[in-house]
Amino acid sequence: MKPVVLVPFKAHSAKSRLSKVLGNRQRASLASEMLLHVLSAVRSAGLLGRCYVVSSRPSVLRLAAMAGASTIREADDAGVNSAVERGMASLAEANEFLVVPSDLPLLSAHDLEAALALRSGGMDIVISPSRTFNGTNLLLFSRSRGVRLSYDRDSFKNHLGEAGNMKLRTGVYCGPGVVFDVDSPSDLKELVRPGRRRRPSEMARKRVKWAS
Repeated sequence: MKPVVLVPFKAHSAKSRLSKVLGNRQRASLASEMLLHVLSAVRSAGLLGRCYVVSSRPSVLRLAAMAGASTIREADDAGVNSAVERGMASLAEANEFLVVPSDLPLLSAHDLEAALALRSGGMDIVISPSRTFNGTNLLLFSRSRGVRLSYDRDSFKNHLGEAGNMKLRTGVYCGPGVVFDVDSPSDLKELVRPGRRRRPSEMARKRVKWAS
């Protein structure tokens, strides 16, 4: 059975580390473009009908709904762990979950399909790290055999360690589209380098002249 896809959107701190190179509206616009790109990849993988964006920001939920995703409203922005837990609690009948963040501007349907193939090939859990191996950019697991969520604090190491402690068969997928997220000015420079054709890249390229 296809998993439920949860896309947590951290509303109140959206891309704050980019404040030296992008204004508030530019950061909000970039965050929205990346969310739409993630939802496009989810759609191409045939999972949009089971996709839920979790956020406390009404404008983000409206944008997600217009893109065809379902939405789950949080009372406030308490971090990724809280958003994923809120999503899982709201979908009590679901057992399989695929968590992807909203800031993966190079994510492709192939990345999602590769993770699903690992899971169906016998893995109990599939994890994708960030490029620096301190974050978790994809987590595919079941409610019945899931790890304790550990986002926002060296999550890849903690999720991997927890899976090992539980003796779960663990697949690690490091496709280029899933390991790249945008948190810092150096990430933004990488996003806008020549040859990038994704919409978030084109939007950022128009606004960040120093990185062109």
